[in-house]
Amino acid sequence: MISTTDQLGVEDPREFAERVNLPFSDYLLLSRALTHRSYLNEHPEALEDNERLEFLGDAVLDFLVGAWLYNRFPELPEGNLTRLRSALVRTEQLAEFAEDVDLGRAILLGRGEEEAGAERPQHGHDANAVDGRLAVVLPPPGRRLALLPVP
Repeated sequence: MISTTDQLGVEDPREFAERVNLPFSDYLLLSRALTHRSYLNEHPEALEDNERLEFLGDAVLDFLVGAWLYNRFPELPEGNLTRLRSALVRTEQLAEFAEDVDLGRAILLGRGEEEAGAERPQHGHDANAVDGRLAVVLPPPGRRLALLPVP
């Protein structure tokens, strides 16, 4: 796992998991989910960034929100469900959620990215990080993802 003790103001993945009250068993995977491509370019010890996890998280988020809307609003036609899903998973919504949990404290960014953004959080980075974190909390292969019915 990438040590962030030398990174002023960046939260360690274990600290992040504890603060947001989400149990993680694979902190190396969580560390990867919190690593932006710009950090990887500047730190060869970091093995992978969060972009592939972001790809997976996008698909999971679309599915989970779509399934919730489908069950919650059985009378709505497909077009309305699609518009609602788009509104719920748009970058601004994810960035707001990321801001609520102060996700920017835990994201590893390269110096150039930090300087370009001037300060944390950056909406695009935070929204992408939410996608990556969602992919990390998926059950391991061989385990089923349970969807609970909406009351």
